[in-house]
Amino acid sequence: MPFSNIGTYACRALQANYVDFYKMNAAQFKTGGSTALIKYLLSPQNTRGFKQIDLTSVPGKKRPVAFLVDEPYCFDVCSPAVDCTTVKQVFSNPSKELVFDLTGNAFRHCDGVGNPLKLQFTRADMSKYCTETDQSYIQRHIIRYLMRFEEALDKKLGELLLTFVGTNASGEALTNLPFFNQNTITNSSVLNPDALWWMDQNYADIMGEGQYALVGGKILNKISSFLKWSGLNSAGIDLTKVDDSTPYAYYNRNMDASIGLSDFLQLSPGAVQLVSYNENAGPYKTEVTDLYSNGSVVLPTTGLTVDWDWRYDYECKAWTFEAYLHLELAVNKAGGCGALATTNGIIRYHDCSNSIAMPVCPV
Repeated sequence: MPFSNIGTYACRALQANYVDFYKMNAAQFKTGGSTALIKYLLSPQNTRGFKQIDLTSVPGKKRPVAFLVDEPYCFDVCSPAVDCTTVKQVFSNPSKELVFDLTGNAFRHCDGVGNPLKLQFTRADMSKYCTETDQSYIQRHIIRYLMRFEEALDKKLGELLLTFVGTNASGEALTNLPFFNQNTITNSSVLNPDALWWMDQNYADIMGEGQYALVGGKILNKISSFLKWSGLNSAGIDLTKVDDSTPYAYYNRNMDASIGLSDFLQLSPGAVQLVSYNENAGPYKTEVTDLYSNGSVVLPTTGLTVDWDWRYDYECKAWTFEAYLHLELAVNKAGGCGALATTNGIIRYHDCSNSIAMPVCPV
């Protein structure tokens, strides 16, 4: 093997950092995650023009938000004969109240069976690296840990978003369209313009307002590549420079595992809000450096603010770090007349052309 016994020779006069030689191809960056969904939910494309739900107008304090909800009037007209003896039936459509209070548990790092975990640094581990201070060692690991926490949170939010998917104007929870036409002789594919037209028409049929966004994995990435859409990919292209006539395409590696290789979502702007609450804010931010600290940090990738706890165990000579966040998706309430009663601005598409399969060389 080219490398062996990692850590055995850690404290030598010439100590090198693996990343300096392999950059972003180093193993530590191969997490396979994405933060595209969080980026979309917090982006101007999703938030501009919409009043945001604010549960923390006072830092560290949480208050519920009650909404006054009015259902649409759904009726037809006719031309009956009416006189003074005609009995008219009563019709009413009173306003309702919808309360959003974010009472769920915080999202945390967990093992495979749901047990919470925390990051630990022992003096024995850090003492092996003589060319790096303990503070530098800890900070470097915490930065990588928070990057993964953000990716894992994005994945969990994608799974949660799937539970809120509405229907198209025909009341279907899954919209099947062949986005590609396959050439069985050359094993190549071309975009099906009819499918793209129907995607726009489906959005119009649910009475969607504003340019929609698309969030998905490989199939969306393929559509974007064929159409030369300048969307958000793994390189993090600035969507503020994208023309509003082009759908905001967010390629998200996490979605393949939760929604499948051939499915993606179409979302009206503002249909989904990301609502979070930081408990380590205001009077609840504490700094007793040698023993414990409670604080929050803004993640540079998405701008999301995450809470953290820092503890020192003087008996075991070990430090622990834990990140967590109280966060929920506030999704537009489904409603409308007729078949629109089950629409909420989120449509799930399935590419039934099997175009995501890798081409096979002819025999």
